[in-house]
Amino acid sequence: MNCLIDLLDKCKRFLVDMIDKIPLPFLLNEIDEIIQGMGAMEIKVKEKDVKKFYEITNGIQFQDIISPEYLMTLLAPLATKIFIKIMSEKNLPKIIGVIHSESEVNFFQPLAYKTYIIKGHAEALQQKTGKMGLYLVLTFHMRIFDQNEEEVADDLHQFFLRIKKEKN
Repeated sequence: MNCLIDLLDKCKRFLVDMIDKIPLPFLLNEIDEIIQGMGAMEIKVKEKDVKKFYEITNGIQFQDIISPEYLMTLLAPLATKIFIKIMSEKNLPKIIGVIHSESEVNFFQPLAYKTYIIKGHAEALQQKTGKMGLYLVLTFHMRIFDQNEEEVADDLHQFFLRIKKEKN
C-alpha cells in the first residue's frame, strides 16, 4: 500500500514539474478540493465596523446599506486564507505571484448586521503565457448565505497566478 502511495506522490510531483502539459480540468479539480476541504467560513457584519469603514474611506457617505466595497473588505481575508492553503499544497504547481484581476459582487437582498456563512468553489482555470512567464487564471466563486441558508450575495473573484516553471 505504501508503495502505491509513493508512486502516486511521484506521479503528482512529475505533473507539477510539467505544468504546461497538465490538463487544466485536473488542476481545477485539485484546487476545488482544497477550497471544499476548508469548509464553510463565517463573516460578521457589525454596524460599528461599517461606520468605521465609511469614516476611513472618506468619500463614501455612511448608510445603513452594506456596499460591495465593504463586503470586499470582509471577503479579502477569506480569499487570502484560500490562497495560503493553495500555495502550501505541494502537489500543485509552485505559485510565485498572485494578482487580483477582477471581482463581481452581486446582492440578492440587502445584508443586515449579523453573521453570514461563506461557501466557495473553484469555477474556472485557464492557462496564459506572457512576457513574464506562465500564468494560470483562476476564477473562484464565494457565495454568501444567511443563517437560514438563503443565498444573499455572491462574489466571483479572478486571480492571475504566476507559476514557476522548472528548468529541464
